[in-house]
Amino acid sequence: MRWIRCCIGCLLLCLGIMSTANAHDSNTGTFHIRHHENHWSFEVMAPLYTLDQSLKSTISPELYESLTPGSNAYKRQLVAHIKAAFDVQAITEFQSTDAESKDARSRVKLTLGRGKMSLGNHLSVLSFEIKNMPSTIEALEFTLGIMTKNSRNLLHLIDGDRSKRYALRESNDFSGKDEGFFSSNLVLNNQSS
Repeated sequence: MRWIRCCIGCLLLCLGIMSTANAHDSNTGTFHIRHHENHWSFEVMAPLYTLDQSLKSTISPELYESLTPGSNAYKRQLVAHIKAAFDVQAITEFQSTDAESKDARSRVKLTLGRGKMSLGNHLSVLSFEIKNMPSTIEALEFTLGIMTKNSRNLLHLIDGDRSKRYALRESNDFSGKDEGFFSSNLVLNNQSS
């Protein structure tokens, strides 16, 4: 009897592990724009297959066929693909020196700097430094043309314990605008352009 209970327990444990392993939705990519104490980062999290299909849709078939997933050439192409598809603008208010002019808004196109990656079949993670983020931010406009074959992607804006989520899908052109999330008193060191 004890042996039967042990077998049933092992079977249930194995089934639980298998259902957890298959729980990740390969049709959803997750992005983070994160404010750290002294810098900003952009993170991409998705299965390697999803990233691979996104890359494949943007380069020539000849180039794609010459790449081996995980090779340095493959990683360089993947990084170039993500950096090219990263279209985020920070909008900041500035005071005009012209007495007749009202306060105006300035747009800063953000760029991605150095990064790191961990490629895995179940989950790949790529993280990049965001360069030239202004010290005051009133709004962010974003279009993330990465993994657009997915049914939806999620963008999380993160500042400490606070976060805000946007669903990016074909119906909104994988884009959106956030006003005010990062406009609270942020303490940034040398992040102005």
